[in-house]
Amino acid sequence: MYSFKELLPLTKGMEFPLGFDKKGNFRKEDLSELNHLLISGGSGFGKSNFIDSLVMSLIAHNGPEKVRFVMCDTKESEFSRYANIEHLLMPVATTQREISVSLGLVLSQGQDRLKKFGENGVKTISSFNDIAWENFDRELPRIVVVVDDLAAVINPPGSTGNAHSYMSERIEEILSIGRAAGIHFIAATQTPAKKKMRNISSQFLSKLLFYLPSRADMRFLAGERAQGIKSEPGEALFCNGEESEIIHTLLLKPGDFGEIDADSETDLIDKAAEIAVDERAINETTLQGSLGVSGKCASKILFQLEEIGLVGSPNSYGNREVLVSREQWDEAMRQIENE
Repeated sequence: MYSFKELLPLTKGMEFPLGFDKKGNFRKEDLSELNHLLISGGSGFGKSNFIDSLVMSLIAHNGPEKVRFVMCDTKESEFSRYANIEHLLMPVATTQREISVSLGLVLSQGQDRLKKFGENGVKTISSFNDIAWENFDRELPRIVVVVDDLAAVINPPGSTGNAHSYMSERIEEILSIGRAAGIHFIAATQTPAKKKMRNISSQFLSKLLFYLPSRADMRFLAGERAQGIKSEPGEALFCNGEESEIIHTLLLKPGDFGEIDADSETDLIDKAAEIAVDERAINETTLQGSLGVSGKCASKILFQLEEIGLVGSPNSYGNREVLVSREQWDEAMRQIENE
């Protein structure tokens, strides 16, 4: 079995590991092309593992200037590990009020972006970022909304019909403008065919369907194709429009890598240095994703890089300025090899 950190170098940008097909071939997808993704399945079949792999991959390959996250965690436990990452556009939302405010802000930003695109004669975020430097403007980061339980957000316990209508309308508007505005909506659910869920569930063209106890829910999302899904953790049906295939997703949480030991510490420091000299700044989150280590290990490595003068002290956001260029680093390595 492959680990997350072994597969991470096979992805880049907005790509994330999907898993392996029936022939054992590695499969990845680009979120900028899928745009939105609905992840459905029963408890214990792999939804959380998959979301962790996706989020950690995006964090590893993109700084906060490239990708910002909005996370809605009704269970108050699914996304707690991400509470301190600098990629968050706002704190992880856990209450219905916080989630409502978060989604409202995302929608407002999306609408502002479309207006800005129109003023600059472009229609999409990619086109705008291509010309941003010409107008002395900054590139816009993509916004990734991650919802741990879509049903609980749309129809929370004890809510009125007005609350359901409000949340549904907000989400539908985000789904509608997302592709052009650079907003990606990733949602998990166990009840995609529930009455108040059906309309929104059907608007996701890309779906990852793990085993569900309800055959009706599975048929609603994938029709007859759902018959191929077995009740095995990690196995899922990936549907992208009319295309579909059985995928064996990763069954390892990206954060579960343990501590570095004495034998591997030097290698990890060398790898971290190679990563750092290609960046203007670096932080714990970047190293966690790129090296597959815990936050404690990443902090220890950065301290050692500071000791040798490669990076500076952390600022208030945890970022460290890289003090050595790629050219200076390569020259230093050549001198060491010649000694």
